[in-house]
Amino acid sequence: MQKNVLALTKEPYFLTYFEQNDTDNLTVCDSFSDLLELVKSGTGKKQSYRLVFIDESVFSKSDVESFLKRLHEVNPKLFYLVCCSGLNEELLIKLQKAMKNQVVILDEKPEYVLLKQAEIQIARLADLQSEIAKKSDQLETVQQKLDVRGKLFNNLLSVIKFDLEGHIISINPHGTKEMGWRNAEVLGTSIHDIVLWSNDGSGIVQYFETFSGETRYFDNEGKQRWAFAQVKKIKEENGSFFYFVGKDITEQKQFARRLQYENYQEGILKAKSDLIHDIGNTLNSMNATYGVLASGVEQLKGVANYIERWCEEKQSLSLPVETSYNFIEAIENSCHFILDKHFSKTTLALKNDLALLIDAVGTKQQILPVESAKEVINLYNLIQEVVLSSQALLNEKQINIQVLNTDPSIFLKLSHNQLHQALLNLIKNAVEAIEVSAKEIRQITLQTCQTESEVLLSVQDSGGGVEMSNLTEIFNYGYTTKAGGSGHGLHSVANFMNKSGGKVEVTSSKDNGACFTLTFPISLSEI
Repeated sequence: MQKNVLALTKEPYFLTYFEQNDTDNLTVCDSFSDLLELVKSGTGKKQSYRLVFIDESVFSKSDVESFLKRLHEVNPKLFYLVCCSGLNEELLIKLQKAMKNQVVILDEKPEYVLLKQAEIQIARLADLQSEIAKKSDQLETVQQKLDVRGKLFNNLLSVIKFDLEGHIISINPHGTKEMGWRNAEVLGTSIHDIVLWSNDGSGIVQYFETFSGETRYFDNEGKQRWAFAQVKKIKEENGSFFYFVGKDITEQKQFARRLQYENYQEGILKAKSDLIHDIGNTLNSMNATYGVLASGVEQLKGVANYIERWCEEKQSLSLPVETSYNFIEAIENSCHFILDKHFSKTTLALKNDLALLIDAVGTKQQILPVESAKEVINLYNLIQEVVLSSQALLNEKQINIQVLNTDPSIFLKLSHNQLHQALLNLIKNAVEAIEVSAKEIRQITLQTCQTESEVLLSVQDSGGGVEMSNLTEIFNYGYTTKAGGSGHGLHSVANFMNKSGGKVEVTSSKDNGACFTLTFPISLSEI
């Protein structure tokens, strides 16, 4: 006897059958209301009910349909074994459909063996239904997970569907939000109008059916941005389509480019330092050559004056031909002497110096070593190098530079080239600030100071200072108040100081100008 059976019967034939089959798992009800309450509770003595037996000893034929529907509404998982004779076929079909084939109708009293077999089969159906329900629940859970993944996918990635001609058919909401497109403007257009395919990030390449790599694209405002994308061709019921799955990486790309710019700047700094040294030596040589040429020019001027006086005297004196010939010969010898002494050798020297200068520039343009390793540098020596490098610019702008309180015993362990470039940037900015100022005093002051915990290096200019509204933004990348400025100089100084573990600060006033202070922790100092 199958467990967990409810029975509503007063027929001795069925009561005897149930008494002979494991009565511990059977609950016999006296009325339909009792049966309904037990079905509502869904709980038997040991586990939930699965089978309900009813016969016509407790209800009339007219009540069968209403009783079963009521029970099924309360618990749609139950199976029913009903013994009722004389039901027409139309009603049987109607009941089977309403009860989802969970009811078996017996037209007459079956033998006990057949009755037991019917119970066994119904129990198997109940077990199968339970298993199906579990699988259904599992399937629902999987479907929910897939739905969550789908929503997450749509919230994180841009997905564009387009046909074989490239025409965009659909775009998910995230694509319009993150990538900056409007559905109405994108749908129907060609994907090639808004995406530039490139695998290496250097240019446009031929678009193929499958693609994976960086792409450039244009948003609604026409701005070029970057995305990492994948394109796949998918066969569907109504044809083949392409799916573009992309993620905007513009900010990451800009960050990587800033790092690349800083590393490149580091290499340029080394080449620039070497180039300045080579150019300085060559210019010194050319300056000496210019002195020799100037002396030769002065001597030629003297010869020209002498010829002029002789010509004037010749008009009043009658000189013999021999005397005139000797004079011209003397002038010729003098010119050859001057040419040989002052011009021939110096012309060759200038030609050689220019060749060396051109070669030095070409070499440094081709070889840009990147040296970001820290090294021990003497701060006093580095400041002298920077002043020397800036002297030509300062002389041209008639700006004086002075160095105060420079302790020759201060050493720092960091990148020589980057600190050199940072100081050059600050001095260049100071020159520009003084240039736009109407003040008579045109001076830049460099000053160092060492405390128990810090090393300070300040660059003070005599300009008109920095506007208060700009003080908090001047170190931001791309921020500039100058018409032709790039906004890279002070940002690179701030980056260098941050990476070195230090900081850069600025104070300003209209009377005293701007003062930029580089602060290095004592941990960078090696004494």
